[in-house]
Amino acid sequence: MTSEVLKIRSLSGSLLRYPGGKGRHAKILASLFKLNKLQPKTFIEPFCGGASISLNLLEADAVETISLNDLDPMIASLWKAVFSTSDSKWLSEQVMTAPLTLEYWDYQKSIIPQTLRERAFQCLYLNRTSFSGLLHKHAGPIGGRKQDRWTIGCRFNREKLAARIEKLSSYANRVNFIENKPWRNFISQSITSSCFLYFDPPTTTRRIDFIDMYLMKMSMLYYMIIYLISVIFLGFCHMMIQKSFEICICLENKLTAA
Repeated sequence: MTSEVLKIRSLSGSLLRYPGGKGRHAKILASLFKLNKLQPKTFIEPFCGGASISLNLLEADAVETISLNDLDPMIASLWKAVFSTSDSKWLSEQVMTAPLTLEYWDYQKSIIPQTLRERAFQCLYLNRTSFSGLLHKHAGPIGGRKQDRWTIGCRFNREKLAARIEKLSSYANRVNFIENKPWRNFISQSITSSCFLYFDPPTTTRRIDFIDMYLMKMSMLYYMIIYLISVIFLGFCHMMIQKSFEICICLENKLTAA
């Protein structure tokens, strides 16, 4: 990262629609890097989702490379396809030709994709045509079944999406890897001597009892200790844990009643 002022997107650079997306936080992180004289080479997201922060920082050259992970195979497949020359071209073609109808939405909702390409497109299509971008099995189409106020394709701008896929695919050589693993396994694989770990775990509707919470805290404490050891033996590694983490130890703090 250079010392000059970086031009970073104010809005999300992601292909995906996410309620409460964090893309705007990329500017804050870039300022944090500069103020603390940090120059992490790799930005790592164990819970990447829409990956808007990673993408914004990468395009602004605030970091050299990124490493992404998501436990949802649909999301992981999307990013793998986007950062593949052949798969990204296929994905763009699908975006330009897919029907924007309730019948096709029902079809995408019902199928079980068998290939990476199919999972990638299903993820993008349902995200852009479902209520609030939700991929949950109970999420309905934008505009509902009546399609009277909003139409199912109102958030599916073919030209912009295809152009965005093409632009992102040009950064393929700066993406270390994209995985579909439990976050602990991914961290063990991705940590380097010059990296920045960004934690933003997904919302969960599962009730967590006292024992669950205790185990999660002990798990995070364990990885904090591993992190400190890595600082000593690997040189430096910058870690940021989202404010909402509650004392930087609780992994799944974003809870709602089941």
